[in-house]
Amino acid sequence: MRYVFLTLFVVLIFGKVRFLQETLGFGGEVANMPPKLFLFVMIFGSILKMINKKTLFHFFTIEKIMFSFFGCFIICGYLGSLLFAYQPKVYPQLMDIVNYSSFILGFYATIYFFQDFDTKKIKKWLSHCVTAAKILTLIMLAFWLLEQTFGLGMTSRDVANRLLPPYQFIFYHGTYFMTVVTFLFIILFKEKKVYVLILCLLCLLSARDRGYFFLLLFLSFSILVKYNIFNFKFLVPFIILIGISALAISYQKILYYTDEDSIRATFYVVAVLLAIKHFPLGAGWCTIGTWNSYRYDSPIFDIYYNFFVWIEQRDTVYGDSGFSSIIGQTGLLGTIFYLLFMLFLFISMYKRFQHNVFLLRVISCWLIFNMVSYFVSDSMVSNFFITSSLFIGVLYLQHKEDKDNEEDNPTESKISGHLEST
Repeated sequence: MRYVFLTLFVVLIFGKVRFLQETLGFGGEVANMPPKLFLFVMIFGSILKMINKKTLFHFFTIEKIMFSFFGCFIICGYLGSLLFAYQPKVYPQLMDIVNYSSFILGFYATIYFFQDFDTKKIKKWLSHCVTAAKILTLIMLAFWLLEQTFGLGMTSRDVANRLLPPYQFIFYHGTYFMTVVTFLFIILFKEKKVYVLILCLLCLLSARDRGYFFLLLFLSFSILVKYNIFNFKFLVPFIILIGISALAISYQKILYYTDEDSIRATFYVVAVLLAIKHFPLGAGWCTIGTWNSYRYDSPIFDIYYNFFVWIEQRDTVYGDSGFSSIIGQTGLLGTIFYLLFMLFLFISMYKRFQHNVFLLRVISCWLIFNMVSYFVSDSMVSNFFITSSLFIGVLYLQHKEDKDNEEDNPTESKISGHLEST
């Protein structure tokens, strides 16, 4: 299993290195296959195990509510498809549903499938991934230093830049670099602090607004834990503060995305028009904002031809917006259910990791980071999110028996009390 997880790690990290794709002649779909294959194996294995042992998975009440909201969200998209005059094919609709279900399926299937294994064995499985993550972290820092000192020609022209000359590192897009760094946070957070400091430095030096936002989240959660104010009463004003900060950090990008020549602006407008026209359920699955809607020629592109008249010249962004895909496909009602699902997903992660505040801290900022990204990119259905769900499930099993020492972390008992009260 250690080599299986190492393979997933390598695919996630190096699946979108442009040099490798051009040299080996493969595209993004090839890189997406191993995580999805492993996901299906976990789901199928969990079903067989459930049938054999005749024991159901134990869900917290919060998780049951979360699944209820998610089910209502899926139903909204399905009903929208039934009521929409131009129905897409069944297969791409199912793939959209599977994509949106991938994180919760991956996380809970991994927990159920591996829950009987010894924690020491699970730790051995991750040992190669941890070593690879350490090496990659040091290499990325070295590359940045070399680029700034000697100018290796690896500078990005991305408009979403800030403090220093933007640098892509070994990845062709700064956003993908940030997803890799946030994933390394999850893997290395229980390791030596020097790696966490390097990752924080890379977030700052990445000169991308998403890097600054992740760093802001990480520091905020660290302060909340340190000063013993890590509770749900403080959560609402905290999220409002984070939202205001995110808007300030992303102001330049917001102007760019809402420009009349921006493909994202087109998707935003068309998605809202669909939500209004097909109120309250939207146009249904595989109609807008997802890879399947673009690949299987959604009728939306013909119906709103005047909006997409120049899309052939800008076809690289076919569904890079969670907002467009959610509100356009499931309408206002589905969007409400989806937002409630994400809120309860956040609370559910708290419930699962409540005995290990160190991991809880980084999982929380990682989750909010991806939730906010919902308005920019559809990270919930990405290869990164699928792989992350599998690793987070394994990390949960590895540390579920661990409890932070009261000396090292006096907030643990209070956090548990706050969670129980919810």
